[in-house]
Amino acid sequence: MIYSSHSVDRKIHNIAQINESVKSLRSEFVDTRTILIKYKMESSVSRKINQMGIATSTEPPVKIIIIK
Repeated sequence: MIYSSHSVDRKIHNIAQINESVKSLRSEFVDTRTILIKYKMESSVSRKINQMGIATSTEPPVKIIIIK
C-alpha cells in the first residue's frame, strides 16, 4: 500500500518535470521560429546583400518563352 503511494508520487513528479521541459522547449521553439522569420524577411536579406556589396536589380524580370 505504501509502495503504491510512493510510486504514484514519483510518477506525478516525473510528469511535472516533463511538462516543465515541454513548456521550456516550446518557448525556445517559438523564439527560434520568430528569429528565423525575421531573418527571412526581404528587407533583412536585402540589407545583408547590400553589406556584401551586391546590389539589387533595377530591371524587372523578363519572362522567357520557348516555342517548340
